[in-house]
Order: sequence, then structure tokens, then C-alpha cells
Amino acid sequence: MRLFRSILLIIFSLTILLFTGCKKDEDNKGPSAVGYFIRFKADGQQVEFTNQTTLTAATGQSLSQYNAVVSGFSGNHNISVQMFDNEAIRTSVYEGYENKVSYFEGALIGYGKDGVIYGTNAINPEVTVNLTEWTATEAKGTFSGKVKATSASTEIAITEGEFYVKRLN
Repeated sequence: MRLFRSILLIIFSLTILLFTGCKKDEDNKGPSAVGYFIRFKADGQQVEFTNQTTLTAATGQSLSQYNAVVSGFSGNHNISVQMFDNEAIRTSVYEGYENKVSYFEGALIGYGKDGVIYGTNAINPEVTVNLTEWTATEAKGTFSGKVKATSASTEIAITEGEFYVKRLN
């Protein structure tokens, strides 16, 4: 049952990436008044999302499982950074991903590029999310990790990740 729940969370994340990654590049043009962003390097290549309508953070809870998702997209790229805990999501460092019997703790990253979906390995993942600001209206932090394509052995290093996005709930 726990493994099933973990798989469902990963599938949910990847589904969000698939559906949000289908916008055209025109959505990312123009200066932002508020300045929300998600930026990172994917194998050394700079990726940045600045379209204010595609940058969000949201939370959820099921029994003792709390989850937060920070996501953004533009054109053929998208990113989803998730945090898991048995307490309400708060400013903290979320590392790895571990089954704690009645809940999961840690973080996962999902990345989509050119129709290929990459995800953090849920077993012994290399991932760190430092959530430095978590208010009722905004989320800010840094992230890094390794993601692997679901259909191949290709691995991508996500480095120098940072986000500042609006919260939906």
C-alpha cells in the first residue's frame, strides 16, 4: 500500500508535468511586474521560467502526509519540485526521499524537456530542496538533484536551482 501511494504521487507529478508542458514559447515573453521565477541549470544549460501565470506553489494533505509542489513551464520545458513531510510544509531543508511507514519524507524533482520526462529516483535519490520562505502568498527557495528519463538511462544534473513563486493555497 505504501509503495502504491508513492507510485501514485510520482505519477501525479509526472502527469502535471505532461499537461503543463504543452504551452507555446510566446507565454514566456515580456517583463514581469512581480518578479516570480524558477531558474536552474540542466546539465549546465540555463533554464528559466518567468511567465507569472505559470509559476505556482500549492499544498495538499492526506491523513499524516503533507505535500507541496512548486512548478513552472514554458514551451518544451517544465519543472516540478515536490516536498513531503508528516507535518505541515514549512521553511526547512528537504533531502532524499524516504518511506517512514505512515508517510513519506523528503523531496522529488520532475523535469520535462522536448517530450521526455525525467524524474528523481524514489529509491536513494540525490535531491535537496531548501525552502527559505513559505508564506500564505509566496514560496522561495533553492533546489538541486539528479533526474533520469523514465524511458532511457539518460541522467540530467539539476544545479543552481532557485524559485520565487506565488502560492495558490
